[in-house]
Amino acid sequence: MIEIEKLMFAYANEIKVINNLSIIVRQGEIVSFLGKSGCGKSTLLNLISGLLPIQEGSIEISNSEISYLTQKPTLLSYRNSYENALLGLELKNNTNTKSRTEIENLFSLFGLKDATLKHPNELSGGMKQRVGIIQSILVDADIYLLDEPFTAIDRNTLMDIENHLWNLFKTNGSTAILVNHDLEQAVSFSDRIIMLSSNPGTIVYDQTFPSDFIKLRPSERKNSLHYSEYLFEVVKRFSEL
Repeated sequence: MIEIEKLMFAYANEIKVINNLSIIVRQGEIVSFLGKSGCGKSTLLNLISGLLPIQEGSIEISNSEISYLTQKPTLLSYRNSYENALLGLELKNNTNTKSRTEIENLFSLFGLKDATLKHPNELSGGMKQRVGIIQSILVDADIYLLDEPFTAIDRNTLMDIENHLWNLFKTNGSTAILVNHDLEQAVSFSDRIIMLSSNPGTIVYDQTFPSDFIKLRPSERKNSLHYSEYLFEVVKRFSEL
C-alpha cells in the first residue's frame, strides 16, 4: 500500500508543481494518473520512487520493492537489447531468477524476436520503449511505476502488451501506477483513474470502476457494454481540466 498525505513539491523556481495531495493506493490496484502537461504526474512518480526528495508531507510505502519505467528507458548504448533487458536484474543480483527461454518469449510477445542482438541506435522509439518495459517487468516488484509506457508503441502489438502486463499485475497482486495521456487506454487498463489539475497539481477526480469491469482484461473491456459509458465520463471530466 502507498499512503500519501499532504504532499507538496516545488522546483527551484518556487512554483508549486504538487500541492496538498493526499491519496491511498491499495496493494494490487492499477491506477492511472491523467492531467494536462506540467500538472506534476511525472514528478509524483519521482517522489514515490525516491528520485526526488520530499519537501512537505509524507509518502508511506508498505512494500519497498519498486520497479520504475521512466519516459525514456534506461538503455546503455554498448549493450544489445537482450543485455539491456537484464539491467534491472543485474542491479538487484537476481539474474538467475529468469531463464533465457522466459526472456526470449517476452521478446517474441513484444514483437522484438529479431531485435535481441540490436543496440539502442538500431531501434525505433517504440522498440526502445518495449525493451524498457521488458526490463521493468523482469524485476519481481511489489510496485511498478510506469511513466507513459505505451506512448511510442504501435497498435499492432499494443493490445498483446497491455493484456500481458495486466495479467502479470493481477496474478502477482502487484500495485501499478501509470502516467497516461491516452484516455481510452486508461479506461481499458486501469482499476482507478485519478486526474490532477494544473499549477499546482491537486486531485480533482478520483474514480474506481465497478468490480465486474475491473475483472475484465483490457481486450475484454473494450467489447463490454459499459466501456463507452465509462470512457465518455472520463473524456468529459478531462475536457474540464
